[in-house]
Amino acid sequence: MKLISVIVPVYNTEKYIEKCVMSILNQTYKNLEIILIDDGSTDNSPQICDSLAEKDNRITVIHQPNGGVSSARNIGLDNTHGDYITFVDSDDYIAPNMIEFLSENIGDTNIAMCGYTSVDENGNLSPQENVTVTDGIISTDTFWNYFYTDTRIYYVTLWAKLYKSHLWNNVRFPLNTLHEDEFAVHQIISQCSKIAVSKKPLYFYLQREGSIMHTQFKTENLNAAEGMLDRCQFFFNKKEYTLAEKALSMAMYSIIKGHGILGENDKIKELYKQFRLMYRKLVFKNTSMKFKYKCGIFALNKQIFIKLKK
Repeated sequence: MKLISVIVPVYNTEKYIEKCVMSILNQTYKNLEIILIDDGSTDNSPQICDSLAEKDNRITVIHQPNGGVSSARNIGLDNTHGDYITFVDSDDYIAPNMIEFLSENIGDTNIAMCGYTSVDENGNLSPQENVTVTDGIISTDTFWNYFYTDTRIYYVTLWAKLYKSHLWNNVRFPLNTLHEDEFAVHQIISQCSKIAVSKKPLYFYLQREGSIMHTQFKTENLNAAEGMLDRCQFFFNKKEYTLAEKALSMAMYSIIKGHGILGENDKIKELYKQFRLMYRKLVFKNTSMKFKYKCGIFALNKQIFIKLKK
């Protein structure tokens, strides 16, 4: 039975961390190492983590000064020993058979994915929507087709997936960054030729007030657009111009969203500058007329494009 490493970044989740960890300990798949990275929590999370580790020797706790979730996940990756890796957020929990299901599905692919269910603090469930995949094996090209047409959370998030550990050998998350998964997904998927997928909802994604993903939109949320621009450059370097085009189009809409909420600021200006540079690189490649027209107007004058969209 292969060793599977479970990485759990922890920051001020004293209300949720025990339920999260117990859902991992109670997996039907038993050969696990569970790495809890306490990222400078100021509540009782560190003590809860240490107490849980005393009861099960599969748990390792690493305490570090607060560095953000990217730093915590990087530390987790640096300390794994498993043949496979999975991520669980410390306010979420997983079905008892999730890891076994993914380990049986992965076969000779590099990643196995399952579905998720959103759950509120009262335990009310909301299944995922608009995911096209059916149980089976898909190619990398099919993954990206779905990525840009379905509900992206299924494809972009780190959790609800089992990875062969070698995929992470040269991939780490940028520090002090929100939406860090946007920077990782293309680096990981590009190493795969096929991926095992299922919509079976085995991961429970907590929707709670005060979490990073449910606070008011702020400048740091523009990191998502940075990740998309990074993805565009990544595919451009690989001469995969259609994927670069899609990444740049998505970055454009992310910048527009930020502009609509935050107005013009230095971050928006910098992202817009990067967008124009990437557009000039791509426009002379084999890109679609729709892309050249749509993104060309935005590159020429974003204010005009935004007015036209209204």
